[in-house]
Amino acid sequence: SPKGTVHCFEPDLEIFSFLLENIKINNLTNIVCNSFALQNNHKLKKIILNKRRAIHDDGRKNTGLSTIEPNPTYVIGAESVSCSTVDNYVKENSIKQVDLLKIDVEGGDSKVLFGSAKTIEHFSPIIIYEFSPEIDHLIGISNTRRCFDFLNSKGYVQYQITNDETINQLSDYDGIMGESNILCIPNTIKLETIIYVWLKLLYVRICWKQLSPENLNHNSTSKNIKSLINNLQLMPEMEITTVIGCRVQCDFCPQTLLMGRYEEKN
Repeated sequence: SPKGTVHCFEPDLEIFSFLLENIKINNLTNIVCNSFALQNNHKLKKIILNKRRAIHDDGRKNTGLSTIEPNPTYVIGAESVSCSTVDNYVKENSIKQVDLLKIDVEGGDSKVLFGSAKTIEHFSPIIIYEFSPEIDHLIGISNTRRCFDFLNSKGYVQYQITNDETINQLSDYDGIMGESNILCIPNTIKLETIIYVWLKLLYVRICWKQLSPENLNHNSTSKNIKSLINNLQLMPEMEITTVIGCRVQCDFCPQTLLMGRYEEKN
């Protein structure tokens, strides 16, 4: 939203340069970029970043894999980078409102959440984190279980965003569930708001024809659902300069669609 401010954190300097370029070509003025890592120890100032790159079987280069966790695959080097916590950052920058936390840090999601505990308790933001048992296995840490249990203890209702554009509520931790993103909503938020957030996240403007109230995989129904869909302030299309890469092979991917349009223009 142009009325809000987005605070980004990217310690991999190559990816950080992509971020700055995308902000520049889109003339965005409400984004604050930080080139340091987030973790859970508020006293820690430096941490090792494992720089990772991969080329998939279809030729796609995936440069968005670097992590502070000990993942041995695709590592091209390691370096010491600055680090902090969300709680420290919010306090140091006198941030008065936090509406959303989006976390995808290749297995370190739980550490980011633990370092956000005070922020979460104070602001109750909507949270999205990456669920990946595959990464958990590679790094030898139960990251996704820690995320689920932590947010469950904070009173969050958690939903899996599926490949067929539905959301499934998770009543318990599911260790055999495939890679996906988890949408976490404070239990005080109404169903209509959950649907609104979900549709915004799916780039409604792009996949409009595939969505209808019947697609919503939820036990409850609401007369307001249709009006919510019809009256959404839809997100404008944005140019992108490069494919960062993604391990979750969704049936519908806004990044892939936008990248295709970018390549057609260039």
